[in-house]
Amino acid sequence: MPISLVEAATLVVGVDDMTEALSFYGRLFGRPPDFVLEEDFQEYEVVPGMWYQLTTRVPPGRGRRVRFGVADMAAERQALLEQGIEVSGITGKPGVVAWCQFRDPFGNPLGFFQDLAVHPDPELLGPAAG
Repeated sequence: MPISLVEAATLVVGVDDMTEALSFYGRLFGRPPDFVLEEDFQEYEVVPGMWYQLTTRVPPGRGRRVRFGVADMAAERQALLEQGIEVSGITGKPGVVAWCQFRDPFGNPLGFFQDLAVHPDPELLGPAAG
């Protein structure tokens, strides 16, 4: 069941107020976010390949999901399913990113993501919007 190759990782952090969070983390990291997926989901690349994601979509203290970046999420997801591990369906933003979620035996939230700009897969989510 080993992951073929982890290319990146993300850590989701829930915040109550994005404006306040951007002010704090802007001072902490010394810059604005490196990537804005949506207004309520913004990211800092804290070291190459490690994305610290701020979102108002999950309550503070609840969003501690680590996602591992992989080149072929469908294959990695299938490998987990074959091991009897429950995995969510694949969702995401066409042309940008796709992800799925699962938990370790202790209930810790984990997941995979595929950067569709680096590893395009038109079958994964469909064509990019726009």
